[in-house]
Amino acid sequence: MIANAIRRSVLLSIIGSCKKRMEREEQTGK
Repeated sequence: MIANAIRRSVLLSIIGSCKKRMEREEQTGK
């Protein structure tokens, strides 16, 4: 169960960084 929690936190951090990158690209695109 600990491994699942770590894996979930890692996925959330990766998704968060991807969202920030997409938002940044949209702002620079405009």
